[in-house]
Amino acid sequence: MAKYDLSSRSAKGHRTQIREALGFRPATRADEERLTGWLADEVCPVELVEDRLCEALLVQCRSDRIEPPGRIERIVAAARARADRALVRVRTVSPRTARPVRACSSCEPERMGRPL
Repeated sequence: MAKYDLSSRSAKGHRTQIREALGFRPATRADEERLTGWLADEVCPVELVEDRLCEALLVQCRSDRIEPPGRIERIVAAARARADRALVRVRTVSPRTARPVRACSSCEPERMGRPL
């Protein structure tokens, strides 16, 4: 197996035969985008370990009968970034909400009837 050239025409033909026999298909860019969104929305909020994110992605590919993309690390990185941006959007206070908070924070605690 060490002498088997995975980039040869024969290897590509063998991969095609294996995919067809097992009912898998190659991943497309649309699949990668969908997997990135799924990972960001469903997995990244509850899992921080990169190896586990990669494993979750591989399990999802297997479930969808898609040959795992060769860009797994890139998909995981994009999903983590997307999840981080979503978290920042959720945690950001709108200007309308911030006005009463700022007004309240400028009040002296004694005037509000509560000691420091």
